Amino acid sequence: MIPRRTPDWIRPAVLAIVSLATAAALAAPDSIDSVEKAAGDWVKMRVETARLNSEWSSQRELLESLVASTKERAGALETQRDYLRSKTAEERNEIAAATEANRKSAAAMQDAESSSRALAEKVAALRRRLPPRLSSALDLPYRSLAAENLGASDRMQFVMTILNRCVEFNRVITADEELVSVDGKNTQLLPVVYWGLSHGYAYDRVSRQAWLGRPDGDGWKWSPVANGPAAIERLEAIAQGKAEPAFIVAPAQLSHLESTGTR
Repeated sequence: MIPRRTPDWIRPAVLAIVSLATAAALAAPDSIDSVEKAAGDWVKMRVETARLNSEWSSQRELLESLVASTKERAGALETQRDYLRSKTAEERNEIAAATEANRKSAAAMQDAESSSRALAEKVAALRRRLPPRLSSALDLPYRSLAAENLGASDRMQFVMTILNRCVEFNRVITADEELVSVDGKNTQLLPVVYWGLSHGYAYDRVSRQAWLGRPDGDGWKWSPVANGPAAIERLEAIAQGKAEPAFIVAPAQLSHLESTGTR
């Protein structure tokens, strides 16, 4: 009988050896060596298994302690994370609000850029319909407005400069001599009177011819008028303060209808 103090893993080994010995005794003599070798290998394997089990038992305690310390450290880090979250909640809210404000500002700037470009294009197209004198006076701001790398604020500044000059010009009657091309080809120096932005008069003292200028289609057009030089000359004298104010019948065209009115 196998003693009870024998380790559990040895008892199967002893039984296996006894069985192998019995089988070897009944087997042929030449197979005894192979049986002994197999039994020896099996014993070595069991010894190695016992050694590994022993090492695993000793390492297991260390690993379990490492797992426990890691969990404890993770808990401490989570506590620290929650504390930092609560401490920086106000700052994070301020950052989020600032980010949203920046996004809205960027969108507003983009809208302003688009609106300023559209307005600049309309003002640029308006130049063809301005009185020639005013168009020449606005040459510098118009060239500045056409710059490709112009910012929205600078673009709006030039737009407002042009519009303000147009408003000022529209409030007064301007009388002076200037180079005009009444036939669209030849340029000559003639007395010209502008009635704001709506229309203007030009006349030739030598040939006693007069022209009515006004926005027409995409540009400014001069059209000859009969019986106009005397009235236009009188109008110029009044505008320059050389004659007393008086009612003058001058040619004009309103709403694309030829008419003679008193201005």
